[in-house]
Amino acid sequence: MKRIIVRRDGACPVSTPRHCGLDPQSPQLLHCYIGRAYPAPTFIVCLLLATTHVQAQTPTHEFSVYGNGGLSALQYSAPSSMKVAGGIGGGAGFGYTYFMTPQWGISTGLEFSLASATLTADKYPDEYPLLFPRAVGEDEKLKFISEFVGYEEKQSATYLHIPLMLRFQTTGTHRFQVGAGLKVGFALSGSYEGTIKSLSTSATFQQTGVTISDEAQHALTTNSYVPPYSGDLSLGLNIGIAVDAGMRWGLSDKLGLYTGVYLDYGVMNILPSPTAHLVEYDPIPKGELTYHGALTTPLVDKANLFSVGLKVGLAF
Repeated sequence: MKRIIVRRDGACPVSTPRHCGLDPQSPQLLHCYIGRAYPAPTFIVCLLLATTHVQAQTPTHEFSVYGNGGLSALQYSAPSSMKVAGGIGGGAGFGYTYFMTPQWGISTGLEFSLASATLTADKYPDEYPLLFPRAVGEDEKLKFISEFVGYEEKQSATYLHIPLMLRFQTTGTHRFQVGAGLKVGFALSGSYEGTIKSLSTSATFQQTGVTISDEAQHALTTNSYVPPYSGDLSLGLNIGIAVDAGMRWGLSDKLGLYTGVYLDYGVMNILPSPTAHLVEYDPIPKGELTYHGALTTPLVDKANLFSVGLKVGLAF
């Protein structure tokens, strides 16, 4: 067996140092005390030197800025006479990855995201009971009935997410990357905007069975014009499963272009308990109608965030 001396001056101990894949004067070579000799096969020394060289070239910390876009929806179920469609949305973020090894790392950061949905119905009837206050005598039970024609409501939500993901990448100038983990999201805003082509309202007194449906002065009639309405949504914490995969294209020693795909699926209900009806009737003093978003009513009991699309960013 050959005896190999690794010298303090950095000269390669192997008879042909370039077999190690390193320059003969590379500072990554092992250094030992002068005159100390170690018997070892040549290929073991080359393997150690090559491993040290790869680790030295792999950055421990990586930062990134990125944007994403695609289907980004408030996902929920509605009555069969209504249709729910997810909207186009996206987001932008700042990321940080700490690589524990050249291939495995942990990622976190901050990400802003926008999600939306549209709820429509050609025709939808609704009703609920209330009390009609009387100046003299007992308040009478009243059933308020409404029927929507050409109903459409758009909802949107903006969230700030904090991801925590395990990441794997290959080695080389151009690297395949894949990550999986969780995202915790905090609602920044939520809103809805609705339009109705025609609305018919009526009220039935349950004790007498009398129905009133043609008194416009009491807001009980068929109205072919309903002004657009809007309001805010109070949305809760989101926790979602997150997956992404793509390529990091090496532009220089430290700068890379990332292109890939992503999928986020919320596993928590982000809606509060329902507090209203689509349209509410106040009979005092003359009758007044108030409109509310579907996500604040018993029509929708739960909703979650769902998004899938393309992701592009710079890593440095």
